[in-house]
Amino acid sequence: MITDGSPHCEQVVRRQIRIAGEAGVHVVGVGISCGCYAVTNLFPLHVAVSDVSNLPQSLLGVLDSIMFPRRGGKIQLDSKIGNSSGAFSY
Repeated sequence: MITDGSPHCEQVVRRQIRIAGEAGVHVVGVGISCGCYAVTNLFPLHVAVSDVSNLPQSLLGVLDSIMFPRRGGKIQLDSKIGNSSGAFSY
């Protein structure tokens, strides 16, 4: 989602972000140029850059965190492989 950082109806945007999250969709707020830093308060996942030349590196950092979450958590599998609890550490 790309915005000027100031949605006309913040409650609607927050609801859309929540519904997308419940459906397993990651919404990344992207703000570019002056005044764009409001996206940091509105979107849990966001990129805010004052210059568009900084966008690729910043956006890749957020996408990396989505595609490759931090290690150390647990994955619950529904199959019978693994240890007796069915949980794997990664």
